[in-house]
Amino acid sequence: MYLVRVLLEGGPSELPGKTRQQLRDSHNSEEHLRVDFRGGYEHFFFVAELGRDKDGIPLRRYDWSYRTEIAE
Repeated sequence: MYLVRVLLEGGPSELPGKTRQQLRDSHNSEEHLRVDFRGGYEHFFFVAELGRDKDGIPLRRYDWSYRTEIAE
């Protein structure tokens, strides 16, 4: 695993900015991210490598795809 900065596009407008752009431990092959939000999960899928941020950390863009509810 290594550190990447992910940019999340789409999904609920109430999703906080700190969630939309965050540092995460990631695998090279991580194509799907699941974000816990308001009693459910927002699902985002990998779209593109965007180069590196000002600190040299890789940037990856993920677009929102769907929401699921947390099972009781």
